[in-house]
Amino acid sequence: MMKRILVILGLVAISFQVIAAPHYVSSAIANNFVRVLLENPDSLKYFLDESESKLIDRLGISYKGITNKFFIGNLPDQEQIANISDSYKLREIGDGYTELTIIAKNAARKNTYYFLGDKVISPAACYARGWKQFSSKHFVFHISNPAMFHPYCVSRLENFLDRMMDTLQYSNDQKLRLANEKIHYYLCANSAEIEKITGFNTLGIYLLSHDFLVSIYPCHFHELAHLLINYKLHENDLFTHPFLQEGFAVAMGGRGGRQPDIMNRVGAYMQRVGLLAPEILFNREDFLQTDASMSYPMAGLYNSFLISRLPIYDYIRVYKNCSTPNPVYTCPCLDSLYRNLDGFAGYSQAYLQNNTVQLFVPDPPMLSRVKPNSVRLNKQTNMVMFAVQDTLYFGGNSDYSSYESFQYKQLTGKRKYNGEKYAVIANTDEISVYNLWSCELVAKYSKAFSTDSCSVFTHNGNSFFTVNANVFDKEDYSLFQYSKK
Repeated sequence: MMKRILVILGLVAISFQVIAAPHYVSSAIANNFVRVLLENPDSLKYFLDESESKLIDRLGISYKGITNKFFIGNLPDQEQIANISDSYKLREIGDGYTELTIIAKNAARKNTYYFLGDKVISPAACYARGWKQFSSKHFVFHISNPAMFHPYCVSRLENFLDRMMDTLQYSNDQKLRLANEKIHYYLCANSAEIEKITGFNTLGIYLLSHDFLVSIYPCHFHELAHLLINYKLHENDLFTHPFLQEGFAVAMGGRGGRQPDIMNRVGAYMQRVGLLAPEILFNREDFLQTDASMSYPMAGLYNSFLISRLPIYDYIRVYKNCSTPNPVYTCPCLDSLYRNLDGFAGYSQAYLQNNTVQLFVPDPPMLSRVKPNSVRLNKQTNMVMFAVQDTLYFGGNSDYSSYESFQYKQLTGKRKYNGEKYAVIANTDEISVYNLWSCELVAKYSKAFSTDSCSVFTHNGNSFFTVNANVFDKEDYSLFQYSKK
């Protein structure tokens, strides 16, 4: 009797193992997928997992002439198809996930696709499946390393989104849909994770196929701006002239962890000294061949100017008119606008005159009583006076002691991070103000980009300057001493 029971239990265990074994894509389906990919890509949608179809359609963003949004940027072109070998490579990743790679004969490029069972899924569904996930009003966050995300960033992203909805004049229906369907934000620990999810070796990207934000920055406003204008447009041509596309994102969201104000000041400096004129960048090829450290700030400044001068619907009309099904080199709309819209030189000059960071020389009484690393807010001017010895960290609390600021790690690897919110670094040539929670450079002065090349005044090791209080969150004003003048 006991022997029979053991045999039955053994059979049950074996049956359970068979049932629980993961199912990987079959060779027949893989072969069929590759055949359809090369011969009839419009039918690839039938391979998609149902969840993927819902994801790519959730915000209603589409592109004219694109029938396979899921595969944007990941379909072989005709030259590749001619060079693709008959074979492909399948790699079982685990838990039913399979990677399928097609390599051209010249190995110049490979196309990679992912399956869960027999259905095609996104790389994000594969590689981020074990990440921490939580939601806010408008976002679903997928966090690779929870220690690298401060909860403060949720409110910072939501506040930015609220301002953008007002700027772009979203309808109530658009606002409601965005709150219901949400923006998926993937915070990666490094660029290698981004490349796994997107196929691009970059620090951040707006993924057109799924309307995902994928970044190492916890507040990547630049990429979010790309998504938000596409959502406003609802349907657009796939290729927007980069002077408008990147210029808008810089004007609204800055670039690479630097606030728009900082980027625009670089553009204003180039305009002032004649280093680069905006009309040079109206040719797509010239824009792409110009170093991004120059083209992006100039495009950002000019788009800021356009948005300040045009009703938003006129700006959006210009944006759409500069979008085409295929990349084009020139945009007549931009040339016409430049010839007929005066005032850019004055707009640029005003940027240089109203600096967020201002230099000053204190009077002798102040010099005699100032303490090292002191901070004082002038309520009348709304400027914060700093006397900084090299580097000052301040703000924050111990509520999130496990938080690791990658911005802080970039600044110094020596001092232990204690959760501070701000870092101010100053010397005779530069002043930098960082928000360590959102990993942003929020204010900057550089002698090299100053039209009068003024050095920061120093005395007894202290650098003296003022910063517009709007750079800091209002709830942090309590950190400053106050003065009436």
